Parts: sequence; C-alpha cells; structure tokens
Amino acid sequence: MLDKADLEMKHFGTHERLEMEEQLRSNGLDMLPVECLKQSFPYYAPNPPVPIPTPEEIEEERRTANNLTHWRGHNPSKVHRVKSIFAVKFFSKEAENLLYLAEHSEVRVPKVYAAFSHQGADPEGHLDPQNIMNSGVKVRVDLPRYYYLVMEYIPGKDLDEDSWAALSRPTKRNMCRAIAEQLRRLRSVPCSPPYYGRVNHQCREPDFQPLVYANLGRHGPYESYDDFEKAFYDHSLKIGLLLSAGNPTFAGAMELYLSTFHDSMEHATGTEPKLTHMDFHFSNIRFTPKEDKPEDFDVTIIDWQDLCWMPAYIQAESVLSSAGYDYYSFGLVWTGLSRAMEPFPHNTALYIKELLRATSSHTLGLNRTW
Repeated sequence: MLDKADLEMKHFGTHERLEMEEQLRSNGLDMLPVECLKQSFPYYAPNPPVPIPTPEEIEEERRTANNLTHWRGHNPSKVHRVKSIFAVKFFSKEAENLLYLAEHSEVRVPKVYAAFSHQGADPEGHLDPQNIMNSGVKVRVDLPRYYYLVMEYIPGKDLDEDSWAALSRPTKRNMCRAIAEQLRRLRSVPCSPPYYGRVNHQCREPDFQPLVYANLGRHGPYESYDDFEKAFYDHSLKIGLLLSAGNPTFAGAMELYLSTFHDSMEHATGTEPKLTHMDFHFSNIRFTPKEDKPEDFDVTIIDWQDLCWMPAYIQAESVLSSAGYDYYSFGLVWTGLSRAMEPFPHNTALYIKELLRATSSHTLGLNRTW
C-alpha cells in the first residue's frame, strides 16, 4: 500500500491542498517560446502564388466572413482566411512542425508560405470598443507581438457530430481508410537515434497531459523509454496526491492505477517512439470529396500544433478516445484507424486511456487556456 502522507511530504513538502495546487500551477505550463525552436524564423517560401498578406490585411479580415475562428470548449481556435487561398493562424511551434513534416514525411499537410512576427497590428480585436476595457490595451504600441503562420487554405469541411451522423456507412468507412493512411505515413517517419520529445530532438510539449508536472528534467527530451516512463509516473502521482488532498487515502481507483503502474508498463506493448499527433480528433481534419468519386475523400490534418515522438500506444489511446460520436460509430472508426498501427497496442492503450481520465489536470482547472 502506498503511504500517501509520506508521498505528499516527499513531492510537495506539505499536506495542504492549496499549497500543492499552487506548486503545480507554477510548474511547466508555459508555451514554448519561438526563440527556443531550432527552425529559423522568419520563414518565407519562394514564389508564393500571390503576395503574402500583411499584418494589416490580416487584421482587416477579422471583421469579415473570412474570420474562421471557432470555439473548442472555452478556447477559440483563431484562423483567418485571407486572399481566398491563405489560412492565417498564430503559432509557437506549429510552423516548425509543418515544415518538418513537409521535408521528412509523405503526410498531406497544408503548405507553409510564411511564418513571421510583428507588433502593432490587432488581429484579435484588443482595441475594439467592446473589448478595450477587458483587454487592458488602449493604444497600438501596447499590443502584443504576434507570430503569424500563413499557410495554404484547404477547401472542404470539418466533421462534427451532425455531419458525421448524416453520412452513409460506406462513406464513413472510406473516410476512416483515408485518415488511417495519413496516420500510417506519419508513423512511418524514422526516429534515429530514438528518443521521446519534439521534432528536431527538442523538449516535449509543455502542456502534454501525461508529463505536465514531471520532475525529470524541464521538458525532456527523453533519451530512453525508462526516462519517459519515470516522468509519466511522476505526473500521475502528483495529480493523484492533489485529487486526494485532505483524505487519508487516495481518491477512487487512483491507488490501484498508481500501485499497478510499473507492472503495467513492464508488460506494455507499443513502447517504441512514433511520430504522434497529440490532438487527434475529427475537427482537426479537413475532408474534401474527390471530383470523380464523391463518396470518397482526400483528408488533410490541418492543425499540427501538437506533434511529438511518443510511445506508439499514445496515438493508439487517442484513437480510442476520439473514435466516433456514438457507440455504433466507435467500432467502425476504431477498426478503420487501428489499421494504421498494426500491431495495435490495444491493452496498453486502454490502460493509458483510463489512467489519463483518472489523472486529468483538466479536472482540477490547472491547465492554461490559450
């Protein structure tokens, strides 16, 4: 049996929940600054089809129907369509990820035309009359510096619950095959020498759920699976302690997960590093019907903010967690997408899925919103 009181003192030096929570809030939740990336910026692709939009042009599009910003939970995903052919986002590491994939993989991704920074434009509307009181910004000189990612606009549509339900079973099957092919191409990119972390042998995602509060180095990269596993356990234990603060024992099934973690990981399959999309779900995928086969689709994953070399079972877990909007669809999507990961590490992915659910820092309201 785990001695919870001793573990609280070892990892936090206190039994008080508020003090423990404050320690977790202050550790590891900052986004990677652009200056830490190995890709050089600014970046401009040669021979764009039309001139790259200026920050002022991008700001103006925010007030039009070309503002493609949509909400996911409480967080807006800010995208502007400019000059019909460009999609403009704000990036920290996504531009580097897209350029890496374009060079090293056969994954279908939007082409990057430019990535640059600028201060003085207002693409988020801080100076709009309805926002100026809350934003604290009153003049342009006080506006933040924005990092613009200008990439190819992909026609088609994202998939939501209603549009998915309206599709025929053969069409859903074709979509799953197309997505599986993109995942297969992603996972076929070689990792040599093997490690666990971001592309170009960099530190991991600061907000990657299993490792947000790990103590093993700042954010990696982890040169061995043993190092990754230690960091994973460190995070899970800290969240378990915080969820159970004020109680003499761990909450719910947390002690079961923590006490069986090392044994489960000892028998884990799919531990080799694979290039992994860390935010995999249908709303990050564009579906474009083929002209000659309208029931068939080209698919393009359009959001690459979260890309990392991770154990193969992490992508498998994301497929299990995102496999359709209803039980009927689950088997269809899971069967189709699992073909990209043969052999599919099913048991390990199920264990990780339940562990992440039990140790989610979203439950605690600790994750930043950006």
